Amino acid sequence: MVVYRFMQASQSAGLWPLGMFFNRLNGLLGGCIIGRGADFGPGLVLIHSNGIVINTSVAGESGTKLEHQVTIGANAVVFKGVPPDATAVGVPARVVGDAAV
Repeated sequence: MVVYRFMQASQSAGLWPLGMFFNRLNGLLGGCIIGRGADFGPGLVLIHSNGIVINTSVAGESGTKLEHQVTIGANAVVFKGVPPDATAVGVPARVVGDAAV
């Protein structure tokens, strides 16, 4: 989380090479890929960061909690919790596949 926040601060200050460095460091140390443009409020928690992939155009509320092996892409608006092992798509997001039953 500290490396991600350093990346965010670097991006905000216009220091994109430093932001890119922290982005790569996050991948190496934390095992997760968070796009440099991703924006989460305070309280973001990566419970197990290994395998998390977050698109650069994702925005999340404060207090977001993510487990390992989660991928968050753009073009979905999620208003409520998504069950474990489920896929949610669309605007507003809805659960699709076997988990929707």
